[in-house]
Amino acid sequence: MVGETITELIPFSVYFVMWILLFTVLFQTLQVEVPDDAYPDLSPLFRYVLQTYGNSIGNIAAPVYTCWTTSMADEAAPLVQVQKHVIIALIWFVWLFNQFLNLIIMLNFLIAVIS
Repeated sequence: MVGETITELIPFSVYFVMWILLFTVLFQTLQVEVPDDAYPDLSPLFRYVLQTYGNSIGNIAAPVYTCWTTSMADEAAPLVQVQKHVIIALIWFVWLFNQFLNLIIMLNFLIAVIS
């Protein structure tokens, strides 16, 4: 029974890792910051992966995007301000989609597979 459960978990694990890597790439592309003190002595890539994984299993941390908020004060052009607001909204959309997909959907699939 344990062996059967483990073999059924392999496809779930593959999809779960793929989603975590996808959201990691999205967060890096959107320049979401992971605090250095959260995961000291790790490379930025592993900090992103661990932050995304932590969010995916319920250790929820809001996205940090200080590079966008500090640069908003520097720029005076209205179009640049709108673009930065759109990027911040996109960061929150990707973060919420990560929470919905990985935390709610994928972990419910995990419960269904195990039971």
